[in-house]
This record gives sequence, structure tokens and C-alpha cells, in this order.
Amino acid sequence: MILIWGTRGRRKAIETGEFYCPECGKRESFSLMEVRLWFTFFFIPIFPIKKLGRYIECQACKSTFNERVLAMDPERAQAEFEAAFSVAAKRVMFKMALADGEVDQSEIDQITQAFSNIAKREIDAGDIAAELEAARSDTSSVADYLRAVAPGLNDTG
Repeated sequence: MILIWGTRGRRKAIETGEFYCPECGKRESFSLMEVRLWFTFFFIPIFPIKKLGRYIECQACKSTFNERVLAMDPERAQAEFEAAFSVAAKRVMFKMALADGEVDQSEIDQITQAFSNIAKREIDAGDIAAELEAARSDTSSVADYLRAVAPGLNDTG
């Protein structure tokens, strides 16, 4: 009598959901796949021997990724960067205007115009007053604010 036994890897979906697929460039459905090594007898899986690993599989393009891909959220990262950039841009401009000790209306007009050009939104009068006061009391340097946003800028940014 011939006995045929061995091992084989089997994969199983253990979770599903939505994620940002780097390959597709948009949100898609995923399956969290788990791979286990099984003991086989006459090519029939009998019992699992050990867990080999887990991975994410995009249901649209079938690409596979490390589980860390689930933490990626480019939209949230972009929104967080834009908020930090907006704060840093205003603070830097007001600190530069305060370099001579006072801020006149022409400097405020220049800051308003520059902020509108780079952030694509307006600064209201209340925001100007609050930002001017914050810049006066802030002890951080201009370089500190620029260092915080520099990694997200390109050569023209």
C-alpha cells in the first residue's frame, strides 16, 4: 500500500473592508488573507501545522500588500498637511511683518494677498487679529515653522 502525505499552504480571507490601494490609486475593497501550512494525506488537507503569514489583497487589481497599507490614508494626510501648512504660512508671514516691531495696513494687505495665492482661501479680519497676537507671543522661530512643513513641499512649493 502506498501512502501519500505532505504539506501545502492554504490561504483564507479572515477580514474584509475598504482601503486606499496604492496600485489602483483609489479606495477599493480588500481581503485580509491568512496563509497556513497544512498537513495533507492523499492531497487532502487534514490539519494546520503553522501560520505562515498574513497580507492584504486588493479585490479590484488583485495586488498584494503588507498589512501596514491599511494605515495609509492619503486624503487625511493631505488634509493634515494643508492645515499645518496654513498655520505655518500665516505665522511665518506675521512674524516676518513683526520683524521691525510693528505691522501696518500695507503689510496686512500683502499677507492677505500672499495667503490667498498660496492657500487658495481668504483670511478674515478676526483671523488676522488673532494670528497677529499669536505671532507676537510665540517664541518659536520662523525656521521652526518652516521645518515642520518642508518635507511636504516640492521644489516649486
